Amino acid sequence: MNCIYICDTPFQILNCINYVFHFRMQERNTLFLGTQFTGAYEMALRLKEECLFDEIHLFEYKIRKGFRHKYRRIFELLFPRYYGKKYVRGEFLFGDKEVDELYFCVPTHFALLVRWIYPQSRLIYLDDGTGSYSGDMITRLLDKNHRFFYSLLGRKIDSWYPECLYINNIDICKTLLTTNVQELPKLSNSDTIFWNMVTRIFDYTSQKIYTDRKFVLLSQINQYNNHEMKMIDNIIIDILEKYKDMTIVRPHPRDSFVEKKELEVDFSNSMWELVCEDTISEDMVLISRFSTSQLIPKILYNKEPYIIFLYKLYSEILMPDDYERIVELAQVFIDYYTDKSKILIPNDCYEFETCLEKIIGKRVKTVPVEL
Repeated sequence: MNCIYICDTPFQILNCINYVFHFRMQERNTLFLGTQFTGAYEMALRLKEECLFDEIHLFEYKIRKGFRHKYRRIFELLFPRYYGKKYVRGEFLFGDKEVDELYFCVPTHFALLVRWIYPQSRLIYLDDGTGSYSGDMITRLLDKNHRFFYSLLGRKIDSWYPECLYINNIDICKTLLTTNVQELPKLSNSDTIFWNMVTRIFDYTSQKIYTDRKFVLLSQINQYNNHEMKMIDNIIIDILEKYKDMTIVRPHPRDSFVEKKELEVDFSNSMWELVCEDTISEDMVLISRFSTSQLIPKILYNKEPYIIFLYKLYSEILMPDDYERIVELAQVFIDYYTDKSKILIPNDCYEFETCLEKIIGKRVKTVPVEL
């Protein structure tokens, strides 16, 4: 059986490795690896050494904004083999053999090009983080104009939806992508053969920098390029600087606002999903607007660290649809946590600092969870 996998992020690659190692080692597996993240080329070399995939091809697709580029993407769908090959480094002949299964994590433009080269292949999605656990990511990612022109070109939108979705934690999944949701094998460092392979692929070494810290700020990008959002980000940093001996910042790969502050920053670029198994304990506090990274310990390892969601501080800035989805996911996660008092959602910066003080004083249960 021929299988094609398309991955754009380290988290997607981790889930792909997990799936292939446990379910598809006997098949012919071809991986298309996006180069949008730092270290993609080096990771491709390490993946080749593990012999999980028969072929590994790098692809590069830059998203450009503007009217001309928007409709160029639609035009490319008329000639998917030509443009698919154009984005792939090296030699790969699309369509020269049948493909039984396609594996996506998110319907990117490149993934859709490949889908239309192989419209009869069975389509399966793998975990992409919070987007896989709530709603319909296809509707969210593709606007009405795209869907209209795709239909006009004879491309059936139904063909983008998967027959099955494999995720890490089925109990909190509220996806509308498919009714067939399966669970990936649990990750654990006790699974020595698999874990050692993963640490080699991701070039991971134990991050002791977290062991004596209480608060972990998981920074996020300012996706709206909004001045008010930046101001709130800086206020949060100022508050945490009062606890700088207890705090470490885990920066988003495309975030830079933390570089000028006094807090210790983890610039190791080590994979967060592996850090969570290795050094994140249930006594630690994960702080962010609302990030997949806050959910990883529970989703992957059933750990329950304290979580402080700060999205209410940005309620006037976030787009209504984004805010509603965050509220929905936050409630799902609160319901899933055994100790619900460990999830805190302050209304403002004053309440945020109060949360920190109460956690240190072990009086968390006096702070109610309110959405």
